[in-house]
Amino acid sequence: WERRVRLRVLDLRVSRSLVRELGLTCATEFRHCRHIVLSRSGGRAPVWIRGRHDEANLLKDLERLARPQFEQVTVEELRNRSNRDRSLVALQADAPDDLRLAVHRMRLRLDVLLVKDAAGALGFGLQNAGAVAALRAGEDQIRFFVAEAGPLDKWLRTVAVPCLADVKDFVDDEPYEELGLPVAKLYLDGGALDTRAREVMASLASDFFGRAAFT
Repeated sequence: WERRVRLRVLDLRVSRSLVRELGLTCATEFRHCRHIVLSRSGGRAPVWIRGRHDEANLLKDLERLARPQFEQVTVEELRNRSNRDRSLVALQADAPDDLRLAVHRMRLRLDVLLVKDAAGALGFGLQNAGAVAALRAGEDQIRFFVAEAGPLDKWLRTVAVPCLADVKDFVDDEPYEELGLPVAKLYLDGGALDTRAREVMASLASDFFGRAAFT
């Protein structure tokens, strides 16, 4: 993946027109530092990622962002890629630019696929070019965005997190902090009931979608 990434340092005092275009500012504290990522699929619209103390975590973020996106697939291929460790968002191949841009901004957290067969897309549930479907990691249910669910970007942040994630450090907690939802945590001790406890929590995570998050 390293061959698909190019790193650049931008001097805000020199590249002022680009600074204004991208809305860049100097952070007063390191914890507020952000890196910007530009890609062909997003044009001049950047994806923002957090500054990292640990190089390994920064490289993980860059590896996720370097994943191929907006691939055109069949419905069968789409289903075969579901239920992995990353959520998927599916659009029709002729989805409008504003919709593509909205999901492009979430590339750090999820993968974006285009259903190339119009008839297949319709059968899958993508009723028109503005429809959005999501297959959340760890969940079999297909979710569709509806206007009543609130802003699209908030809905995308919710489907981007796994149904029930393993959280090991503060970096793993970040996607849940960004949701602004109550977070229920399951603590496991390696006992015989761990599997059953996971099943119960996964069911609750599905029932409380958009109202609470579970780790």
